[in-house]
Amino acid sequence: MKTKICLICTVISAIWLSLSAGIAWGFLSSAYLTAVALLMGGTVVGIAYQADRKFKLFIILLGMPLAYLFVANLNRLIVVIEFVIIILIAYLLFVKSFGTEDNTSLSKRIEEKLKHCC
Repeated sequence: MKTKICLICTVISAIWLSLSAGIAWGFLSSAYLTAVALLMGGTVVGIAYQADRKFKLFIILLGMPLAYLFVANLNRLIVVIEFVIIILIAYLLFVKSFGTEDNTSLSKRIEEKLKHCC
């Protein structure tokens, strides 16, 4: 597969999703909510960084309040919704963007890289 998913983004998302699930299912205390909020904010900024320049502000203006609402109303349903949203975003940013490229532009890009290689 030609996807290039950032390892740091994956680890950070997995940590806050695991902490959220632990809190929602009662395994962890609500003292971890601050960590969840900080990590979620980092994920929003990371998603904005991956997006096109024209969508960065929109993603941050939508993502930060959404992350706050998720943290403020954390329960089992919210954790499931968070998981689905993260999977959809990962698909749209990483898998879909690599699958839509046609062969001519890919070959031109490879040709340009080879010209500037040595």
